[in-house]
Amino acid sequence: MKKITFVFPVLLSAALALGQTRTEKLEGSVNGRVYFDGTAFFKDKTHLGSGATISDIRLGVSGKYENFSGKIDIGFAKKTISLKDVFIQYNFRSNSYARIGHFAEPFGLDYMESSGNIRFINAGCVTEAFAPGRKLGLEYIGWSKNFWYAGGLFGDTHFDQRLDYKGNDGYALTARGVYNPCRSEEHVLHIGAAASFRTPDATKEGVAGRAVSYGANLGSMVNSTKFVNADITDVNHTFKVTGEFIGAMGRFSLQGEYFYVQADRKHDLKTYKAWGTYGQMGFLAIGNGYEYATSWARLELPEPGSLEFAVRYSCLDLNDKETEILGGQQQQFTFGCNYYWKKFIRLRLNYNFAHLDKYALNGKENFHFISARIQVFLNS
Repeated sequence: MKKITFVFPVLLSAALALGQTRTEKLEGSVNGRVYFDGTAFFKDKTHLGSGATISDIRLGVSGKYENFSGKIDIGFAKKTISLKDVFIQYNFRSNSYARIGHFAEPFGLDYMESSGNIRFINAGCVTEAFAPGRKLGLEYIGWSKNFWYAGGLFGDTHFDQRLDYKGNDGYALTARGVYNPCRSEEHVLHIGAAASFRTPDATKEGVAGRAVSYGANLGSMVNSTKFVNADITDVNHTFKVTGEFIGAMGRFSLQGEYFYVQADRKHDLKTYKAWGTYGQMGFLAIGNGYEYATSWARLELPEPGSLEFAVRYSCLDLNDKETEILGGQQQQFTFGCNYYWKKFIRLRLNYNFAHLDKYALNGKENFHFISARIQVFLNS
């Protein structure tokens, strides 16, 4: 609590100072958010406790000076302090920029998107397992009438988790390209692909062996157990690729991705291979229809007052019998209802049914649970 009470005045003072220097064309603002989550698990084979939590608390500032802009976003969830978006950006033109710092790699639609803007409470098991999320790196992004493209060089893992490591850091080269031939007010068509070549970090002790892990939980912020998980040792490098699709027609929207991952290994060990896919559909029962965000190649957030229903099917397969690494398979249906009450208040309700195969943590079983979230945002 002392850390929070110290950081907030610092951020507030910085934003106010930025906002008062108009003569130098320097602008600043304070932003923040809080998520209130609750989950009720049904009685299944493995008992999971129902409960409530504050899953996310953020405070941050952003600023702009001539062609430069920047952001510092700090998280305070689960009694820890973590850096989220922390970067400096140079805007070459209105449709291109480069930035350096800590931010999401251009891989995985829902991890590139803010968690407040995706259609469900969580990004889904496939995205959680394979999308790299935020990393320290350098990136260039640009777009035109029908194309969006990005590429960058990143560290392999979260820099704040490796402060006492003796081994060398890994690295990643990640790129994404999108073609959107149709993005009118009534119709949206988006086809894209992304790829990432990665050399994993060395172990904490600094030995030559490198390892990676892929896994996912059920999608509840109350329980973070990974019931499917694959640990791969003696890794030289990994390669990930994903194909993505977004479509919209009036009040209906579609989104889907297919992920393929392989880990090439040392000592003539067989290459580990895994895959996952999901597809989702949304319907605005109240609202004027879906629109497209050209600058980020995704659907815009529905306007305040909109009521949205959505359904998603996900399949994550971490079993590779040739390598005898059997991490388990997870299939999951998620049904969601989103009410965009005010500009800064959103209400979400999800029902989940998850089926796990015999290689999962506790063997073959099903889970049923209901989750709810209240999202409150602060912008000034």
